Amino acid sequence: MGPAQCGSPFLTPGHHAIRTVWLDAATGRFRVRTVFRDIGPATPVPAPVTVFDGRVATQQVGRTRLIRITGSRRFVADRAGADVVASLRARLTGSALPEGVTVTRFRRLRHAGTGLFRTSTGTATGTIRQVAAGRPATGGSAYWLGSTWRGTTPGSASESTGDAGTTYDTQYPDVDVTVERSRGAMPGCDGTPVRLADGTAATVVVIPINAQGTGQCSSSSDGSTTGVMVLSENTAAGTLAYVVAGDTVISLLGRAVTPTSAAAIARALRPV
Repeated sequence: MGPAQCGSPFLTPGHHAIRTVWLDAATGRFRVRTVFRDIGPATPVPAPVTVFDGRVATQQVGRTRLIRITGSRRFVADRAGADVVASLRARLTGSALPEGVTVTRFRRLRHAGTGLFRTSTGTATGTIRQVAAGRPATGGSAYWLGSTWRGTTPGSASESTGDAGTTYDTQYPDVDVTVERSRGAMPGCDGTPVRLADGTAATVVVIPINAQGTGQCSSSSDGSTTGVMVLSENTAAGTLAYVVAGDTVISLLGRAVTPTSAAAIARALRPV
């Protein structure tokens, strides 16, 4: 009997995303199809399909977007959605599922199609490439929290290319720091003035995010509000903070980010 392949759709808190997961438990290969629900007819979202073949991963979004992920096996698996697959592994071993996750159907497959864990060979419209943490960005200036932050070191770093340009991302255990150019698309919401570690003037905009991955901020100058949506495989309730420094926007997201801690984290940001 060959390696066990399993499939299971399950829901995240608030039924924001419904995922169907296939896993080859023997090799670690997986395939994840995500359908975003309860977002509203005005904002249709294509169902992304992510495939990890044990070496690289691709994410197909609709017919026109293809993202290719490269780096170490662990990095690629993590970025492709290993946290989502972990729930299926828990179901396989009888372990407790993460809070708010429900497996609605589960079955073992005796045979899997030859293309089930085959990554797309199409032309990539975007890339996610692992780089050494602290390595200067090739797509312009970038910021991070240093080689050590609150006693922790970066787990990984990457550069991404795509429709929005180049982004630089550093992941610490409790906070993800993503740097990109605003292209004039930032919400005009109230924020807190701060100085980054190198003295750069910036503004911190804090946005509470619910389990559906949405939130909003407001402007006292004109009374307007701006809605924000976080589309991610691992969206969970928390706090998103935008640190705006000129045309550079630094996103802070993770357990360490709260309405009271966001400004302090921003002050620790320094050039890579």
